[in-house]
Amino acid sequence: IVAMRLADGVGNLHLVSLGGWCGPKLAFRQLSYLDGPSLPWDWGRSTMDHVILMLRTDFAGFLDVVGRLETRWAAHGMCHPHGVICATPGHTFWHHDLFDPKDRQVLSRRVERFRGLGRFSPLLFVRAVITTLELRRAEALLALLRGRF
Repeated sequence: IVAMRLADGVGNLHLVSLGGWCGPKLAFRQLSYLDGPSLPWDWGRSTMDHVILMLRTDFAGFLDVVGRLETRWAAHGMCHPHGVICATPGHTFWHHDLFDPKDRQVLSRRVERFRGLGRFSPLLFVRAVITTLELRRAEALLALLRGRF
């Protein structure tokens, strides 16, 4: 889903990834003049329902771990340098260890950054859907974004 908010038609475009996977943020980086600081859904995998729930609850439970997997993928740059993937309901963190206080602090700052996006204009929200079934929830997501920003 791509939704755009133009307050007065001027200013710099601010790109905001609503996840799915890391692809949107990686694309923003290729457009370096449009890339900005990392936000909550930039570096993980998330369901549309997770994004909607986090918007509705102001990120309540965003860092509530339900699982942790140790892998050998770190050598390939696919996950946290220690080979850890952490899961919360509807989201997996491939590049952060939620048991590390420093990583939790980094992610908390990203949530705060997202909360402050309303002061920027225009905003362009980008979501990479995981499955076409998520398109059924696009209107609900758009309504939440319009209400918030």
